[in-house]
Amino acid sequence: MDKIATEKTGDDRLDENEYIPWNEKDFRLFLEQKCKLSKGNKIMDRIIKEHDQAFYFWEELIGMKLIEFPFYVTHIDAHTDLKAGYPSNALNYILENLLHIPISRRLKEFNRNEMGPANYLSFAIACGLFNNVELVIHPDFTYCDLPILLFKDCTIDSGKLEMKAYENKVLQYSNFNNPISKDQEIPFQINPLKKFQSQDHYDFLIFCQSLGYTPKTADFMIEIIKEYIVKV
Repeated sequence: MDKIATEKTGDDRLDENEYIPWNEKDFRLFLEQKCKLSKGNKIMDRIIKEHDQAFYFWEELIGMKLIEFPFYVTHIDAHTDLKAGYPSNALNYILENLLHIPISRRLKEFNRNEMGPANYLSFAIACGLFNNVELVIHPDFTYCDLPILLFKDCTIDSGKLEMKAYENKVLQYSNFNNPISKDQEIPFQINPLKKFQSQDHYDFLIFCQSLGYTPKTADFMIEIIKEYIVKV
């Protein structure tokens, strides 16, 4: 899209006169040159409508033994989907509850009512799904929805994700220097859209329609994506 929509509109589509998607030529160039997709060498895919459906797709792949975790993920989005305060105060839940559970049990035991389209990536990180996270950002991206508590030394510049467990109510007192425990660090990169270039061929693709953040004029991309994928 030419600009970022910041407030979800439910399933009401964005004004197509205000939000302009890429044209077909630019979209195909991005898929083929930046992402190394090929119509002659299709990869497995899932087309979804809401972002958190990606989490359940990863679980399916793991359950079918089509992928082992942890794995490398490239997240291309105008939003980070790490916004742990939406739809509930999920950051408290992650830091004060989920991270107290042994990492081998989190995927089965966490409270899924706390997870939504804007924070599912934080839950995936907390459940140990990734060994590397790459975020490809929009030219107008701002860093306001990157929760610093999820990073090593509470700074994005560390280039490392580090999930830390805290005592209950610690967030009320801003005492972040004494976590109970820490997960293993995970490399984290932020790449501007123009500088992004995949170094390897991907095994799986998830394409999200994101009804509340796109106009109907962007839906043509779904048919183009189908030329490069095999549905799982």
